[in-house]
Amino acid sequence: MQSTPVKRFHFIDHTRGFIIALVVLQHAVQAYGTMWGGLWFLKVPDRDSFYDGIFFFTDNFIMAALFFISGIFVIPSLKRRGLWNFTLEKIMRLVLPFIFGILFIVPWLTYPRYAVQSEAPLGLIDYWWQIYLFDNVRPGGFWFLAFLMGLTMVTAVLNIFLPFVIRGLGVTATWLVKQPVRGFAIFAILTALIISLSDLYWGAPWWAGFWSLFYARGNQFITYIFYFFLGVGVGQADVLNKTDVLEKLSENWQKWVLLTTVLAVLYIGYCLVYMYEGTFSSDLRSYFAQGGTWGQVGPLMADVLPSILIRTILNGLLCAAQTITVITVFYQFANTLKPFWVSLAACSYGIYVLHEPFVVWTQNALMDYTLPPFLKAVLAFIIGLSVAWFLTERVLRRIPGLKKVF
Repeated sequence: MQSTPVKRFHFIDHTRGFIIALVVLQHAVQAYGTMWGGLWFLKVPDRDSFYDGIFFFTDNFIMAALFFISGIFVIPSLKRRGLWNFTLEKIMRLVLPFIFGILFIVPWLTYPRYAVQSEAPLGLIDYWWQIYLFDNVRPGGFWFLAFLMGLTMVTAVLNIFLPFVIRGLGVTATWLVKQPVRGFAIFAILTALIISLSDLYWGAPWWAGFWSLFYARGNQFITYIFYFFLGVGVGQADVLNKTDVLEKLSENWQKWVLLTTVLAVLYIGYCLVYMYEGTFSSDLRSYFAQGGTWGQVGPLMADVLPSILIRTILNGLLCAAQTITVITVFYQFANTLKPFWVSLAACSYGIYVLHEPFVVWTQNALMDYTLPPFLKAVLAFIIGLSVAWFLTERVLRRIPGLKKVF
């Protein structure tokens, strides 16, 4: 099957670029938060709850939105390329960067902690060769690529052997967008329900996975699956070519922004006020991990459930609102070719792959300087984003073989 030219949806490209920039921002500020802070678990001295607030806002939706957008294009790409070419393209764009990343980029992230905690640390190269490769391999931010590859190939298999599932996803997406108010309500409630149940089982900060490489946040990974397959349904239903649906959304962009703002204030405010008063409690997780039974969990449930559920419900509602709002705003205001957004969109994948070492080593270099934490976070963001952007645009995308990847 011959591939045909790809129709570009500029607002989706630009949305993806913007979200990747938020990923860089999250990593830049995360080191300075009080709860979620730390430089790859190395605690920096300058920390403030202000940065937790930024983390809560970005972390709440960026990865879910990326899975949703990625899911939209799986079926169209599969139909256009055919299974064999589709699989090869995914191996090139997802598997090879994943392998490269965990072998050669993640060591730059784990080394600062090792160097500080060791009495006689090895140099970076010796650490990589003698310690990292044999005892400390981590997926880092490249968990996303492994997870996305797995979901993508599951979708391809479903499309071959159980095509009615894909058609069902398309029918569901069509039904949701035809009645947007009810559709969004269902979408938001399901998101809140999934996050709440996942959070109660795994706890907020814990990760789940297997083989020491395929990891994701325990309270989020089912949400990622849900958003990805909802995106598959949107792609199957060809929603992006139905301008009447998008126009209706964009006509109400102010309402979407207002809804997101209100939910963000409620969610972030609640998290910050009750951050250390039970809203992030992992007591249930610890209880079951230590052999606790459902028959005796009642008193603990009564104690911790209300605080957690307020957070997780607000988390889910905001995540759904943020995802729809960012796409709606970019459809309204950035659906044409503009140099800044075009470049950011084109380089966004390379930025995702490359940015984190530059962020982390900037934070590490600034650790002992008496600069305001805000300035440190801004410098980490600017350096991480700009260097990764420059390398992607000026180097990676100018090498013929790598241009197909990045």
